[in-house]
Amino acid sequence: MTMFQPRYVLIACGLLSLGSGLSAEEQKEAPGLSAQTSNDGSFSPMWHDEMVRLNESHRTSIRTRNHGPTIADSRALLTKIAETSGEHSTDFAAALSMHAMHLNAAGRPAEALPLLARALPLSSQLFGERHRATLSCLHRYGFVLRRLGHDEAAAPYLELATRLRTETLGEADGQTMLSRLNYAHALFNLKRFEEAAATYGDALRIAEQHYGRKHHAYVSSRRYYAASLRKLGRHEEAGALMSREK
Repeated sequence: MTMFQPRYVLIACGLLSLGSGLSAEEQKEAPGLSAQTSNDGSFSPMWHDEMVRLNESHRTSIRTRNHGPTIADSRALLTKIAETSGEHSTDFAAALSMHAMHLNAAGRPAEALPLLARALPLSSQLFGERHRATLSCLHRYGFVLRRLGHDEAAAPYLELATRLRTETLGEADGQTMLSRLNYAHALFNLKRFEEAAATYGDALRIAEQHYGRKHHAYVSSRRYYAASLRKLGRHEEAGALMSREK
């Protein structure tokens, strides 16, 4: 069983990709992500108008904190695509991943996880393992696992998403940064502080070089890098890191 055939969905059951469905934290940490997801080639042109309407609904739901209409619209589109294109199609795989993240954005990650577990191997088979849509689904699966408190299960998915996004999109891409930070957060929560410090250090270097010191990715990386250093007893390094811009 590979990373593209998830094993961990039963954990959550026991308890995208034009529309991003990101958490507020993810939106801040990923520069330019909305522009990237809107051009990743996941959906056929025939669904363009409906995707535009769904994206507008998603933006409204974030603004009003009322996700009900967006979830209903997303579910209706998923059903329509299944009836039109079939459940073994790229459009269905992308819509399934997207619907899952609308559920996640609405605070329903346990419902999102089984959909992502279904979408990930389908996306890998139909798009290919290195396609943006598949890598988005891979990241989302790890992110939702982490949100449900399963950091140990999430870490290998986020590590793989970080590596593949680095190789295909580049280290400075916003989606790559998103995976890198989420992987680091999982390592930190698992008390794997040496690995967390190294990963936050990489994120800090990339953010400083490409985004600037005022960007949220830089601020977040610096804060958590310092916290990791303190956990390792490297208090002087942490203090110097946090005070160097004062």
